Amino acid sequence: MASSALMLLSLLTHNNNNIMKHMFDINYLKTLEKRKLMHLNKSYYEHQRNKMNENKACVLFNSHERTHKKYYLNNYNFAKR
Repeated sequence: MASSALMLLSLLTHNNNNIMKHMFDINYLKTLEKRKLMHLNKSYYEHQRNKMNENKACVLFNSHERTHKKYYLNNYNFAKR
């Protein structure tokens, strides 16, 4: 218990004036929150874009495969008749 308190005191007082300065600064905390939200939104939209591109590639491949099979199936049936 005492060691953790000493560690915290040393962190707050030992050349870390920046932490103490920004600890209760509302504008700084707001900008931190905005940055976090922007990063989350960016990663979310990037994930959505990647998912959409994968789906598009899958749909294009499947439609090509379907028409390919259909074409050869029809030709096979015509050739058999």
